Amino acid sequence: MVYEVSYELLGKIFVAALLIIAAVFAMGLSLAYIVFKKKKLIFPKFILFVLDSFHAMSKKAVSLLGGNEFMIEIVGIEIRNKLSKNKFAKTPYSERIIILPQCLRKLECPAKMSSVDGLKCIGCGQCKVAKIAKKAKELGYKDTIVVPGGGFIKRIIKKYKPEAILGVACPHEVHGGMAQLAKTGVVLQGIILKYGGCVETKVDLRELYGMMSLSSSPD
Repeated sequence: MVYEVSYELLGKIFVAALLIIAAVFAMGLSLAYIVFKKKKLIFPKFILFVLDSFHAMSKKAVSLLGGNEFMIEIVGIEIRNKLSKNKFAKTPYSERIIILPQCLRKLECPAKMSSVDGLKCIGCGQCKVAKIAKKAKELGYKDTIVVPGGGFIKRIIKKYKPEAILGVACPHEVHGGMAQLAKTGVVLQGIILKYGGCVETKVDLRELYGMMSLSSSPD
């Protein structure tokens, strides 16, 4: 009889735990939807916890409900950007780097790819990479790096040791990179490409330059 009562109690605890998890998940997803639609931050750290802990489940739920396929990534990026915006602004330009995706370049790009430094832009002017690199140099950024994928990020950090990174990529890459580096101490900001496709993509230069120029310095 004692064992029967114990098993019954365990069953009730298990069901209660599932209900609590379901409620937390539903609340987190609902708040994420509000952030996505209204651009208002409500319990940002709670939302991040839910989206990071139940990422695959969140993606599946949004898909089943007919929502934007990148909603989870976009919300995660927006929240992380706003949470670290002030720290990014306080970081000297000389301690920041910009990471750009190689898909910004033209198909005819003459630049060579290095397994260590990524794509070495030669400033031919066919795409916006040279323009962005010039703006970064004018501001005093440590460097502008063009990479073929997220796998380069750890190598870049090890080599350049930046205090802050501004990354540009598709939603999946930006979100993944920010989540991957969240505990490294590097201050992060991310910008999503205007459209993906992995070939000759575009970035909103006004948005990018605005974020690049963020500074708490009176100068």
